[in-house]
Amino acid sequence: MSETTQHPVDVCVTGDEAMIRIQGRMTFVEAHPLRKFCLRMMEQGVMRYVVDVMACSSMDSTFIGVLAMVSLKGKGRGVRVEICGADEQVSGQILGLGLKRIFLFHDRCDASLRAPTTLVGEDDRAAVQGTMLEAHETLVEADAENRSKFKDVLTYLRESSA
Repeated sequence: MSETTQHPVDVCVTGDEAMIRIQGRMTFVEAHPLRKFCLRMMEQGVMRYVVDVMACSSMDSTFIGVLAMVSLKGKGRGVRVEICGADEQVSGQILGLGLKRIFLFHDRCDASLRAPTTLVGEDDRAAVQGTMLEAHETLVEADAENRSKFKDVLTYLRESSA
């Protein structure tokens, strides 16, 4: 894994809703703390995740896979993941992985973050690799066509974590 600059992921929780604002290019570096945050919030009963991507320039497959994981893990419990403010680049990256049916899309973001907290990355390489593996397995689970896209990535991640 190469060294990358971390971009802000700001979060704010109000009742059973989490607002997530992302800025810049989202990668596996930002995906791991987001995964930890979302899983913790799901345990606490947060049912709605609104992801403001208006200032996001792009997302890698790990980051998208984490968003898909939240949606799929919470599906039976009524959890919703909403993507708002996506431009053609970001929506194309998400829709190109066959994920239209697991997210709600909105053109605008109406909610604002009150007293946001910025998620911070982690140096635990094994934990980050685990997130990468789970994210890519989720993408294959969400759309079988992703199996051929991520076959080599999955093989590499499985072998390097063994």
